[in-house]
Amino acid sequence: MQAVAKTRQALRSLDVTAIESWDLRLTVVFHPDIERLGASLSLGTWTGDHGFLLSATVMGRHSPLLDDGKPLFEAHVSRRALGISKHSSGLRFNNLSDTSPTRLGPDDAPSMSLTLDELKQGIGLRFGHGVVGFVRLIPLRETDVDSPLSHEFLGVSDQAKQVRRLVAMAARSDLPVLLLGDTGVGKDVAANAIHRLSKRSGGSFERLNMASIPDSLAEAELFGTSKGAFTGAIKSSTGKFEQAQKGTLFLDEIGDMPADLQTKLLRVLENSVISRVGSNSEIKLDVRIVCATHKDLNEMVASNKFREDLLFRLNVFPIDVPNLSQRHEDIPEIIEHFIEKKCSKTGSSSRPIFDEKALNVLQNYDWPGNIREVRNIVERAMVFFPKTKISDDDVKKYLLRIDSDVVIRAEEQDAIWSELDQLGKHIPSSEKTVVDTDPPSPQDFSKWFERNNSVDLRSLLRDIEIVLIEAAMSRNGGNTSEAAKDLKLIRTTLIEKIRKYGI
Repeated sequence: MQAVAKTRQALRSLDVTAIESWDLRLTVVFHPDIERLGASLSLGTWTGDHGFLLSATVMGRHSPLLDDGKPLFEAHVSRRALGISKHSSGLRFNNLSDTSPTRLGPDDAPSMSLTLDELKQGIGLRFGHGVVGFVRLIPLRETDVDSPLSHEFLGVSDQAKQVRRLVAMAARSDLPVLLLGDTGVGKDVAANAIHRLSKRSGGSFERLNMASIPDSLAEAELFGTSKGAFTGAIKSSTGKFEQAQKGTLFLDEIGDMPADLQTKLLRVLENSVISRVGSNSEIKLDVRIVCATHKDLNEMVASNKFREDLLFRLNVFPIDVPNLSQRHEDIPEIIEHFIEKKCSKTGSSSRPIFDEKALNVLQNYDWPGNIREVRNIVERAMVFFPKTKISDDDVKKYLLRIDSDVVIRAEEQDAIWSELDQLGKHIPSSEKTVVDTDPPSPQDFSKWFERNNSVDLRSLLRDIEIVLIEAAMSRNGGNTSEAAKDLKLIRTTLIEKIRKYGI
């Protein structure tokens, strides 16, 4: 009781104005198994901007798991012991069992509504006959959750800070996380950070992009295959779930998952077991699931393209990753990050310098391609303007292709090659890149490579493909058959590439 009193006194003395986020935490203070004392569980988070984000709405004997990897698990605790819901000024706790009731507070009430201030003080819970817990809001200072991510999810804006706070909170539990946001906003960075900051950081971080693999191969990629499962399967193989044991599986573009695979994923989330394709043997899993999508899953549920029950299981801890257009003040830091990264990787000293007016143009730009577009523009700047100060006119004409107040989407995503012939006068003769009005030849790339020392070949080839596909689709008014003819591709191959790149 003295410890509880000290905790309450400490909470009263806190400078609440310095605290932006709180963790609603249940701590076991009595249990028949003495080793379970002190085990805790995050029931959700509270922020001034988003209110309560509940991670556990029902507690019982078998779920959810506490931070020690075990549930409450005591014979006298009901399978559905306690319900938690939001109300106007805080949270409501409800006993859900008639046979093994949960009691709250000093009066052993069956139900109780608590305000934010009351939750900061804490409340005792008695589950069944043998488990006692204490629930309270624990303050999280910005320095506690922000610093580990300050060099990964960059930015000084409130939106960037909020993402870092939520990522740090999510990392402390094994709850499923759903990352929401447009293509290129940094959902993969957030997913990786959740894994790195979690207790699973020693395990593997596996990623599977559902939009980049054919539907026919998706099941095998996820669950693996057994020997003889199909013609040519001469040996068994592991899937992403098995590879992620004791770690984290990141399912990117979950909105593109085929309907039959959605059903199987739901079964995995409910039972924590899988079977390889072609096998009836079950494999027990210990994997944390993080998903991401740029699609509106609620809309997909309404149109019967995504399972509603699966969405409920995935959307336990949602994190909205904002577009770059919502955090213009972060642009200078992100640009500097990519310049430093490129110079460090290549050993180059050919750093471009953006003057104040150039940075103003970049900060007022909407960035429809988000972080990826920033990276591409920095790459262009380092090729076009090595050791050169870049003006606002240079940014408009050669980096963003802005000739007016209206940005033409197809042009602003143009690759390096479209304006090289006009850039010669801006680059010192000793630094000039091979320029031609025709598409660059392989020899042109050889000379460019010699000057830049190294190249991310995969990224370069991907960006070239994206630019040419977008140009072909634009020229043909979105007609994939005609675009495929122009690109000398089979139509189905073009469609697969469009899905892969999210064009």
